[in-house]
Order: sequence, then C-alpha cells, then structure tokens
Amino acid sequence: MLTRERIAALLPYGPSMVLLDRVESTAEDSIVCYSRCHREPGSPLRRGGSLPAAAALELAAQAVALHGTIAGGECVRGMLVLARDVRFGRGDLDVEEDELRIEVQILRRSGAGCTAAFAVGPRESRYVEGRIGILFGAPDARN
Repeated sequence: MLTRERIAALLPYGPSMVLLDRVESTAEDSIVCYSRCHREPGSPLRRGGSLPAAAALELAAQAVALHGTIAGGECVRGMLVLARDVRFGRGDLDVEEDELRIEVQILRRSGAGCTAAFAVGPRESRYVEGRIGILFGAPDARN
C-alpha cells in the first residue's frame, strides 16, 4: 500500500496538488486509490467553499498517472484531454464524511496516451463515473 508521501514523490505535481492519500491495490490495467481531499478546507480544487463533483476528473487523472508511474517505473506526465459519458450523482463531493474511493480501469493504452473508465465515491457508491483520455508528454507541473 502506498501512502500520501510516497504518492507525492511519484506524481509530477507540487505537494498541494496531490489529491490521493493511499493506494489500496494495483493490477496490470487497474488501480484503486483513496482520498480525503474533499474534507480538506485548503484543497486547491475548492470553489465557493465546496468541492464540486467535477473534481473527480482530476482524482481519476491522478490515479491514471500514478498507475502508469508504478507500472513503468518512471513518472508519467500527461494531460487530461477528454471526458466522456461522465455521470454526476452529486453536485459536491465534500458532503461525504468517508474517504473517497477512486477506481480506474485502463481501457486502451498507446505510446501517445490512454483512455480509462473511472468511478469515484465513498465505499462502493459511485458519485461520479465516466471515461477520461490522457495525452502523454505534458510538461512537468512542478515547474
């Protein structure tokens, strides 16, 4: 199980933008992570005092990046370029007390990027789900 500190070292973000707290499991084409970012008042994705459900797209994108880094052994830089079939079951994520579970299944992968299905919600619930596309080769977000 990876902790927040190890995750922060693997992702190409500054510390305040790392939204994942731990990894429960990884497999060849999937990863399950958890986050409490929705309970943090200083979260960089908060708008008007709340964390909009659209922040789930960034949680999923970070899980994809982390999966690629773990699988490939080096930091995978990419950019979220596509969101499809996204369904929002809630307007805000911060109404939930439990940590959020982020499930990602890599659907297709190439040298240029990947597409993945994702679901975000507490325990086995799905507050937000859909598909995202990541284009590899984006600049380092730490700079």
